[in-house]
Amino acid sequence: MSTARKDMEVSQITARYIKKKIISDYGNSFKGDLWLILHNHNLYKATKDNWCKALNRIR
Repeated sequence: MSTARKDMEVSQITARYIKKKIISDYGNSFKGDLWLILHNHNLYKATKDNWCKALNRIR
């Protein structure tokens, strides 16, 4: 699976979890804090800007 495809799937799953309130959207922490965790563990390789844009489109 390509990195871009994997990143897209991670952002889609995250948005779904936020909608279901499995992940809190308190203070938009999912944008910066969650991106940093995923990025540092190589689970989401795109930039923080791409992460925020992807979640804004999906939410």
